[in-house]
Formats: sequence, C-alpha cells, structure tokens
Amino acid sequence: MRKKVQVLLLLVLIAMISTGCFPQKKDILVGKWQRVEPDNMFNGLVVNVEVLDDGYRGLIIEMGPELERIGYRIGDTKWKNVKKLKSGLYVFEDLGKNTETKETLWFEMNINISLEDPDTITITSVANTGEVGSVQTWKRVQPSV
Repeated sequence: MRKKVQVLLLLVLIAMISTGCFPQKKDILVGKWQRVEPDNMFNGLVVNVEVLDDGYRGLIIEMGPELERIGYRIGDTKWKNVKKLKSGLYVFEDLGKNTETKETLWFEMNINISLEDPDTITITSVANTGEVGSVQTWKRVQPSV
C-alpha cells in the first residue's frame, strides 16, 4: 500500500511539473515596453513581449494615430524572431514601414538590457548605419497595482 501511495505521489508531481503548475523564472524581457523618445513619432508606442516555443515576439498594443497613417496596426508583430544570445542580449527583426508606400520592412536589431537598470532597454541596429531608429530607448511599463 505504501508503495502505491509513493507511486501515486510521484505521478502527481510529474503531472504538476509537465503542466506548469510550478512558477518558472520569468525572463527579464517578457512584459510591456514603451518607447521613450519625445521628438520621435514612435514615442509612446507600447509593445508586449511574450514567450514562444522558439524565442519571443513583441506585439503592438498601443500606438498613436500617426503610426496608423503609415500602416501600423494594433496587434502587429513589431519584434519577431527574438532570440536570446546571452543574459541581457537579444537579436531580432524590427518591423518598419516605408512612410510613403507603407511597404513592410524588417531590420535586424539587438536588444540590450543592463542588469543595473533592468527596466530600460536599448535597441540598436546591427548594421548601425546611423539612420533614424538605429538606436531606440524603451522603458518597462509597470503593471497597475
């Protein structure tokens, strides 16, 4: 009888682990991020980063009307193919739009998160040619209490 109870408890434990009943450590990138560049049309844009099976993605959840005029939509994937390279460093593709044709463009970018300030990220273009948007600053949106 005792052995049956032990086996049953072991099966329950395995089921709990496999279904995610135990809290897992949340990656520092997961959550809501707001772009903070006052003189930029992207200022105030909010992206929600979520975990996928093969990395992460960031979906647009808030934006201003000027972005809608050039083709952005709520629910668009703003950051795709986000891969963690090491602690605080990610590589991804950033959604861009041609302001005249509304053509979709993808730019290879890096996300850097400093352990000293985990609520701020700096995004830089891999090509780093100095074009607009090649360096971006984002702040974590604190959950409402």
